[in-house]
Formats: sequence, C-alpha cells, structure tokens
Amino acid sequence: MTVTSFWTKDDENVNAALVSNTAVSTSEVVSTLEIAYMQSSLSGQYKCGINYGGDIIYSTATSINVAGILYFPTHALVVTGQALTISIQTVTDTAHTSIAWYKDNVFMNPSDSDYTITTTDVDESSNKITTSTLVWTNVAASNQDAALHVELATASYYLISTKAVVNVLEIYTQPQDYKILRSIDTYVYCSFEGPPQPSIQWLSHSTLTASGVAVTDRPTQITALTPTSQLTVYQSRLTVNVDASAGPTYWSCRATYPSYTGKYIFTGGQLDTNVACLTPIGVTAVSGPSTLTVGATATFTAKADNPPEPAFTWKFNGYTIGSITTSGSQLSTTEYEYVYTKSSMQVTDSGTYGALAVYADYGSSALVTVNTNVVNACARLAAPANGQLVCDPTTFSTTSTSIPSQAVSETSVSCTVVCNSGYKLQSTQSVYQCTDGTWEQQSVVNPFNKVSKCLRVVPPTSYTLTISVGYTLPWVASCTDYYGDYLRIAFPYHVANAASSLSCVSDGDCSLVDSYFAYDNAFDACYSTGNTIWLKVQYKQTGNTGTDRRNELFGQFSTWVQATSFLPFTLLSDASCIGACSCCIEDSCMKAPTTIMARLKCSSNSRRKRSVGEDFPELSFDEFGGFGNASQLERNEQFLCGPGSVPLGDTCMVCVEGTYQSGDQCLSCPIGTYQENSGSTTCSSCPTGTSTTSTGATNSGLCIEVCQMEDVRYGVSDPPSGWIVKLGDPVTVRCSEGFQFGGKSISVTKLENCNVMPACSRVQITTPSLNVLEGSSFDLNCKITSVSSPELCVFYKDSQQFNATEPISLGGGIFECTTEVLQAQNADEGSYSCSAVWDDEDNAEPSNEIDLRVMALTFDVTPNVYAEGSDHTFFCAATVPSDSAVIISWTRNGQPVGERLTATSNPAIGVLNLVDISPRHQGDYQCRATYLGIGTIVSQPSSLGVLGFLESLNNMDITKGSKADLHCKPTLGEVSWTFNDSPLSVSSTSLEINSAGEQDEGTYKCQVSFQGEAISSSATVTVSDFGITQHPTDTSVESGGVVTVTCATNIDSTFKWFNNGEEVPSGMESTSKQSVLVTSPLTARSHLQCVVTAGGKSYFSKIGVVNVIGFETVPQDKGLSVDGEVSLLCSVTGDGLEKLVWVRANSVEVSSSSMEEHRTGYLTSNVLTTSEEGTYFCRAYFETYTIESERAEFTRLRVVSQLALPLLRSQQPRQ
Repeated sequence: MTVTSFWTKDDENVNAALVSNTAVSTSEVVSTLEIAYMQSSLSGQYKCGINYGGDIIYSTATSINVAGILYFPTHALVVTGQALTISIQTVTDTAHTSIAWYKDNVFMNPSDSDYTITTTDVDESSNKITTSTLVWTNVAASNQDAALHVELATASYYLISTKAVVNVLEIYTQPQDYKILRSIDTYVYCSFEGPPQPSIQWLSHSTLTASGVAVTDRPTQITALTPTSQLTVYQSRLTVNVDASAGPTYWSCRATYPSYTGKYIFTGGQLDTNVACLTPIGVTAVSGPSTLTVGATATFTAKADNPPEPAFTWKFNGYTIGSITTSGSQLSTTEYEYVYTKSSMQVTDSGTYGALAVYADYGSSALVTVNTNVVNACARLAAPANGQLVCDPTTFSTTSTSIPSQAVSETSVSCTVVCNSGYKLQSTQSVYQCTDGTWEQQSVVNPFNKVSKCLRVVPPTSYTLTISVGYTLPWVASCTDYYGDYLRIAFPYHVANAASSLSCVSDGDCSLVDSYFAYDNAFDACYSTGNTIWLKVQYKQTGNTGTDRRNELFGQFSTWVQATSFLPFTLLSDASCIGACSCCIEDSCMKAPTTIMARLKCSSNSRRKRSVGEDFPELSFDEFGGFGNASQLERNEQFLCGPGSVPLGDTCMVCVEGTYQSGDQCLSCPIGTYQENSGSTTCSSCPTGTSTTSTGATNSGLCIEVCQMEDVRYGVSDPPSGWIVKLGDPVTVRCSEGFQFGGKSISVTKLENCNVMPACSRVQITTPSLNVLEGSSFDLNCKITSVSSPELCVFYKDSQQFNATEPISLGGGIFECTTEVLQAQNADEGSYSCSAVWDDEDNAEPSNEIDLRVMALTFDVTPNVYAEGSDHTFFCAATVPSDSAVIISWTRNGQPVGERLTATSNPAIGVLNLVDISPRHQGDYQCRATYLGIGTIVSQPSSLGVLGFLESLNNMDITKGSKADLHCKPTLGEVSWTFNDSPLSVSSTSLEINSAGEQDEGTYKCQVSFQGEAISSSATVTVSDFGITQHPTDTSVESGGVVTVTCATNIDSTFKWFNNGEEVPSGMESTSKQSVLVTSPLTARSHLQCVVTAGGKSYFSKIGVVNVIGFETVPQDKGLSVDGEVSLLCSVTGDGLEKLVWVRANSVEVSSSSMEEHRTGYLTSNVLTTSEEGTYFCRAYFETYTIESERAEFTRLRVVSQLALPLLRSQQPRQ
C-alpha cells in the first residue's frame, strides 16, 4: 500500500516542495515541513495529512504565529519645509511594550515639538496588528538621505525595521538673473525634484520684491530629466521675447506637489523659487534712407544697449556686410551708436539693411532692419516736335526733341506738355509724373517714356449742319401715315425756297444737300413727338472751310422757316406734282419713293380711281389746322477731316510720323512696324527677323533683332513680361523673398538668347542654427528650389569651402544636398552656408547662414593621490549657449557629490572642493554638464586616491604573558613598522605580540608611503603584572544584529565601554573582574574598547573590531521607457566581501559586462545598466555570510507612483 503525506495551512494545501523527510515504517509515518524564511503572511493553522491508499487522516491543528513587519517603506517623501508622514505596520502575538523611531540611529524623542508619534494595536485573529505613524514637521533640506528606522518590542519579540531613506524634494535649479537678447526667444528655466511630478507655474513680478501674478499667455514646457541615475527632475521652460523698447522683466517659479494618502503618505506642498531679473540687450533702433538715387551715398545708424559693450555687424538682405566691428560711440551709460556708410549705391543695392549687436557672453541680438530703395534718377524726357516740356524742377524743362544728356539726380519730377501755336496735344494727358525714378506712363507700349505728341491743326474738308424743323398738328403726328407721307414729299420743295435768305448758300460756300432727302428709312428724315412732326434738312459747307459758318447758317434758316408758311399743296402744284386724280403724287416728284406708301403714288392710280366711299381725300389744302409755320428747331453738327488726319475737338489734326489714321484716331504703329511720313493711313512692316522695341517707330532703322520678355519664375523683371528688349540690353531681375538670381535678390543681367529667360532660385540651409554636444555628429541639408538642377552644392564654414556634394531631385523643382559633420569639436564652431552651382562658379547662388555652437567640457583627468586630512579642488569648464543654461554637477563612482551649479555665463566654471580628505573621498570623479533641452556631456573620470587608514593603532595596556595584535590597514601603499623608532622587519598590516613582557613595552609606529605622500599611526603599549587579561575580540555581524564582548582583569576594577570613541550608556553587566557588553543593534562598522580603572589607574584594552555587513543602498523600482535603459545602484558595506553580483528573479546572475563596480574602503557599490524588464536584486558573498537585497521591478512604459515593498525578513548566517 502506498502512503504519502501532505500539509495544509488554514485548510489549503502547502506547496509540496516544502515537504521533506517523509519516512514510512511498520509502526509510524514521519512527515517534516520545512520553511526556510518565515513571514507574517505564513501565520495560520497547520495540519499534516496522511493518505493511506485513498484513505486520508489529519493531525490536530498547530497554530503558528509569525511576528514581523507587514509594511515599512524604503523611502519617505517630503517637500522641504513641509511635514513628513510615515507609517510602519507590524504583526506580533501580543501588544507592543515599546516602540521607538530613530533618525540616523539617533532616538527621535516624542517630546520634541518637531515630532508627533501615534501608535495603535488592533486584534486580528490571534495576532496583534500594530500601526505607528510619525509626523515630522518642518523637514529641512539638510535631512536629505537621513535614514529612519523603527524598533518595536513585545513580550516575545524585538523587531527592527530596515531603513527608510528621507527624500527631501527641493528646488533643483533657480531661474537666473540674465541679460536676454531683444526680439529673440529666450528660455528661462526652473526645475524641481521628484517624483511625483508637480504642477509648475510661472509668476510675473513688477519688481524684484513685488508679489507675483500667474502668467498663462506665454509658452511653457515641462520636461522630465535624469541628471543622474538616482534623480528625476521636472524642468519648466518659459519662453520670453521682448521688443526693442522693453525694460527689465522679473520672473519666478512655483511648484505645487499633489498630496495622496494610503499606506504611502505624502502631504504635498509648495515651493517658490527666487525672483530672477531678465535685462534686455540688443539693437534698439536702426535708421537709414528709404529712397536713394543711383550713385548716392547711404548712411545707416544703429543704436544698441550697453553695457556690456557689443561688437557689431551689418547685414544686407540677411547676408553679412564685411566683418564684425567694435567701433562705435557711446551716447550714454546705457546706449551705444554705430554707423555704416556705403557710397555709390546702385539699383542692386536696394533691399533690407539690418544691424546685429554681438555680445561676447550672450550671442547675437535679433536683426533690426530698415528698407532702402535705390532708384535711378528720373529719366530725362524729350519734348514733342512742335512743343515743349515745362517741368518742376525746371532742370527737366526742355524744347529739345532728343533726350537731353545733362545728368540729373531728381527722383520726383512733374512735367506738363505745351504745344506750339497751331498744334494741339494728341491725347488729353498733358501732365507726367515721375515717382521714385519711374515715370507713371511707362508701359509695355511706351517703354521709353514718350510724351503725347503735338499734332498740326488743319481745317476740316467740310462742315455739315443738320436742322430738324418741328410742326404742330391737330392730331397725334406720325411720319408714316397718309398725312405724314404727304408732308415728307412736300418738305424738300419748301426748304429749297430758303436759298435766297441764306448768305452762306448765296455766297456759294454752302449748299443744300439734296441727296439727304433720298433716304431709305422714313425715320432718317422724320420723327414725331406727340402732336409734333419733325422734318430734317441738311446743309454742307465746302468753301472757305477756314471759317466755320454753321452758326450763321442756322440763325438765318431759323428766321426764314419760322416766318414762312409751309404750303404742301401749293408747292407740289407749282411743281406739277399733283396727279390727275387729285389724291396722289407723281412718282418723279418723290425724293424717297421707297419710303412713300402706295396710296400717294400715281403709279398706283389704276387701282385707286376715285369714287364715292373711297378713303383717300383729295389733296386740295395747304394748311393743317393752323398757320403751317415751324414751331421748334433743333441742330446737329459734324465736320469731316481729310485722309491722314483725325478730328480733335472742333478741328482736325494731321497724324505724325510713327502713327497712322484709323477712323477718327491716330494710332501708334504696332511693335514690328514703322511710319516715316506724317498724314499716313498705314504703317510699314519691319524686315523679317527684326522688330521694333516699342510702338510708334518712325523709321526702318528702329527695326532690330529683339526679344519679348517672358515671366520670370519666382520673381519679376524690369522691363516686365511682355516688353520688347534688345539682345544685350540690361535687364533687372527682382526675385521673390527668399529667392536669388546670381546670388542676389536684385540682379542685373543681359539677354543673350531669346529662348533663355532669367529664373530665380531659392538656396536654403534647412538645418536650423545648432547647439550640439562635443563629439556628436549632425547633417547639414541644403535645399534648392529651381527650374533646373544645379551641378554641384558647395558647403562653407566661415566663408571657406570644406565640402561639395551632388544634388538629388526631390521632385517638383526641388533638389537637396547633404553633408555630415562628424564628432563635432570646438574647431567646428562657426557660420555655415552652402551655394548651388549651375554652369560655372560665376553662376553660384549662396544660401542663408546658420550658426553652430559646440557645447564642450574641459576637465583635467590626471590621477591624483592625497594624504588623509589634506584638501583638493576639482575644476571643470563648460561652454554655455546664448539661449540656454548649463547645470554642472559632480559624481564620485557614478553617485552625486557636491553642489550643483546652474550657469548662463560663458564659460561656466564648476568647482568641487574636498576638505579634510578621508578614505571615503577615494574614487573616480566625473564632471557632468547638463544642457537643458540639449543633453548631457560626461567627462572622462579622474581618479582620486586617498592615502589614509581604514584601521589605525590605539594605545593599549596588556598583562605579562598575554597576546596582543596591532592592526594598521592603509588604503594604499606599503606598510613599514618601527618600535621605539627602531625599524622592524614586519611589512604586513598586522603586528602580533606573543607572551608579552617588559621588552615589548613602548611606542609602535606604522608608516605608509605612496607616490610621494606619507602617513603614520602610532600607539603606546604598556606591559604590567596587573591589568586586562581578556580583550574584546574581532567579530562579524549582519547589519541590525548585536554582539557580545567580554573584558576581564586580574584585579578588582570598574569598567567602561566605548564604541567608536563614544561611551556606551547601557547593555553591560559587570563584576569586579569582568564586564560583558551586549551591544544595541549595530548598523555601521564599530570599534569596541574596554577601559578599566583599578587603584586610580586606567587600563585600555585592545579594540575589538565589529565588521558590520549589510546593504547601504538597495535597488528601487523603476519605469523603463521604450528603447531606453535604466541604471540600478546597489551598495554593500563590510570587510571580507568576496563578490557582489546582480541576480534576476529566476536566480540567474547578470553578466558582469553590464555592471560597473567601485570600492571605497569597506563600501562596495555596483551599478547595473540594462534595457530588459523584470525583477532584479543584489547578492553579496562574504566569508561567512551571503545576503540578498530587496527586489526591484523594471516595468516598461509604466510610471511607478508608489513602491510595492516586500515583507522584511531576517537573514541567518550561512553555516
């Protein structure tokens, strides 16, 4: 039959792996449950179960209560000046009898007003849960890294917690007083320690002492930084930009930490930085001429803040003019003035002129600019033939028909064209205005500013006067009814009788236009308005046209027609026009037969014989209801010009050379034609392959080989698109902002080929100005926007070529070139630019410039060795960019030491002073320069060796025949011994005295030398018959443990005990010849000595060294960013360490290649750097102990806001 055993806790199975030594015999079954490390969670009711082939029996239950600490944090968080709250929770079998809190092993007295301690016991099943809470008010920054622990006693147990390290959250960096550059974004920084992350607010102050007002209208940015592997800092950056007129501004920072409660308590709090003053410096004003003529001298003036006195430079369209100059004149204690003069200004010098103030410690100010337009003086104009120009200023007045050669400088001119007698202006424009060197009438059809022509006045070939005569009828008038037709037929016979009354007709200068009555439309000679019918008559003056007689003619006609009755029947009868039927008109008498209705035509009489009842009245009357006289008259006038001339006002003008008559206009001959004669009606074409450059050409000599301007891509030309220019003539190209032609925004070129028009290009360094860390690499990118690909890109540093690359096409007329700067050094600082080269060097177009600053760190890494007690100072220097700040910090063996320095001046000097050097100062020192928003430079290490004693000699009294050891353990070097100044042959760190006698009494000295440094330790040994016979012995103990030491004498004595030189107040039991000391829990290396007093004499024992083994620093939980690494620190103290390793939760030791180890005296530190998430801990191997640290969890992409801590447990010595 198979028999097995198992165990249950609280009726649930216990892990079978813990069950061992199950023995079955004929008489009994023995099962053993082994738990190596008991924890409070293992408290409960345990039973053993035996399975006899399916039949199960249980033992009676056994209660096991495990006393221990349920919860105590490894860190306690508090804002400086605020209250710290921390709790411990324990489980025991009975209520506590005492509980005490310690800071750095010093008892925290509850009677102290800074401390409040409350403790409660709560029953839970058969256990007592004890909770003790410490509230520590007004925690100062000096308590950073203070170690808190708790000791609790019950009737059965004495519990000692691990240490909770106090983390006092402080202001990490203060905003600094600084001079800021006007109109340039300046970053102001402040930072605060964490986590947790505080909310950070910027305050604006009117003065240094005024209260602040929160600002929300300026851009801010919060960034989490890790200046060291053990520190997280939350930095806030405020962007400040002030204009040329602004005064100083004042700023401070406020951090508010959130509070939270639970097992881990944080009361939060608020930190306020100091108030920083930002003083603006830079160019405050730039002045210069807005408009100049070609050849003039331009003077530009700039004013800048002082002090500090800046160097100065000028820029034109963004490019530096000449070199930086420091010449200037001081206007006042706060202002400097600088003048730049440029002579012989040209059109291509038009653009933006700007000034930069360059401050040695702060960089370049923003560019302040003024726009200057350089124009040609107004071009001289030629007067028109038969006229003159009357101008203001009078230097432009002229009668010459050729352009005067006299030089002028005026850029604003007004001229009026005045024609000679007998001539008139061709157009209504008589005034011409020149502004900024350009005449307003200049255009594609008038590129050479020709003014209106004066045309010769000639009389018309004839004048025409058309008169409308109105007659009132007793009915509504109509031109096309029976009676209207009758009047229209008779009216020419009526006005023919007026000739004798019209002088112009009698003289023969004028005549009645009889053909006027032969109209094709009745309304050409007649119209009606109401009861009035209007009949028209026309006269033409062809004689003596030098005198216009139309007014005379109209007056005489008006008199006649109003005085003479219109008698249609009489007129027609006298003219034998009335037919036999007396109701129709002879066809021959009709002036316009096509417009007369058939009812009045005699040719229609055959079908219109009169009979009773016919509608056609007999034409037998002369009057129409009245007198038949004209009631109203109206006139219309015209005149006719001869071929080659056109009407202008009330006269005619002859079309001049270069024009032709078209209708009533003289038009300029189009481009490509000419006319050499005046009075022409056509123009002649230029020979094939040639053209004129403008309209109005006057001879064939103006037909030349020319081009027509087309659109300039990314710019405009002068002459503009559509204009005709001669090959070889200058063309001014003005490129759009950011584009260039021939390396300039305004450039003059010549057309050599009509098929190749100028086009502007944009060449840009697209990499922004850089602040880079020394040793880093970066790319310079040059982008070209152009109609064609350049052949090459040339890169420059400080105007000197350093590389050239071929472009690649990105499509859409965009090309790019790239060059790389590797491992930047100080020598790489400067201004960088590129140029694109098309056909040859003369066609290279430069880009903008960017500035490169290399952030460098200088540190002397020469190893140093100093004797204990001496002083040493480390220095390092860091470059500081103009728009940022640098934080200089120090590390020893990778851990922060010394004070941080935040600097804005260049260079920043970091100083680390080491005073009264001891072995704890030994290690590798590094300087770190953290550039906010850029990165961190870490120097190479400088090794500092300290020549000192880890163990030194002490006076002792020994009895004859006894044994004693003298220990002298240096940090470095070789040991030599002397006795009463005589050398001994011993070279080890220990000197043994066996069977002491009087010959061994005297002064022992241990001497050590290393690299020129020397130290020594001495002690006096006395030997007597009476005294101490048993001395304290050396021993080892784990941190938190206690030791028992004995001191005995051979005479009656009193005893005192000392630990590290301090008298031990309790824990000893003494008789007259023996004293036994049971120490309190030890957490640091201890030197125990017994001092015996007998017969008025004191005897000093040998020192018993207690080698305390334990962890000084344990790893902490951390979040692991994507693709990132984290560092864990573990440090252990104690002599005899064989190995310190990192272990993963799966008990696999981590490779040593990921670790960095440092030893200083008895302290060994190990830093693990890893990118793998998981659980890690430290394991230390000593001669007789193996200890393990608490576990730390690495979780990727998780922010740990509260540590999950394992239960504390005792470690047992390894046997």
